Amino acid sequence: MTMDREVNPYVVQGMVIKCSDELLDIGVEPLEIAAAHISHALKIYRTILSQSEYDELVESVYRTRNKVDPIEPIRMH
Repeated sequence: MTMDREVNPYVVQGMVIKCSDELLDIGVEPLEIAAAHISHALKIYRTILSQSEYDELVESVYRTRNKVDPIEPIRMH
């Protein structure tokens, strides 16, 4: 699949965050949302990457698993 236009990655990220926030608002558990996001992401990666690229990605995620900071709640002033 090819796209005829540039897509701003910040718009994509914002849409994913908005979707997550809406799911939280209707009572979906955060762990369920995270599991859905990661399983879908892995399916996309598996579809578009070669086996070696996919394996490298998954290994990289595993190696850096303790370097990821948790999400800080947004505080409105």
